[in-house]
Amino acid sequence: MQIDNIPAMNNIARVNEIKNYMDGVHKIKQRKDFEFKGEKFTTAKIVLQSIKSIVDFHASYILGNPVTLNGDSAQLKLLMSIYKKAFYNSCDY
Repeated sequence: MQIDNIPAMNNIARVNEIKNYMDGVHKIKQRKDFEFKGEKFTTAKIVLQSIKSIVDFHASYILGNPVTLNGDSAQLKLLMSIYKKAFYNSCDY
């Protein structure tokens, strides 16, 4: 099998890594306990999930608030008339 598009495969792998991270699969959880001089030590496994709450907050904020348009009044008036005729407000989320 010949791989022609290495950058695309790297992007797919990176997306899968991010998806796994967001699903709670972390490398630190895979660390094993170790033994030193006959004593068994438990490896501390601390996982901070702050990025997940930030992403959830931003997604809910962006999807929950209507789009606000501002700019030149003549252009804005034209754009708003198009929005009203095409019902874009209902699908612009």
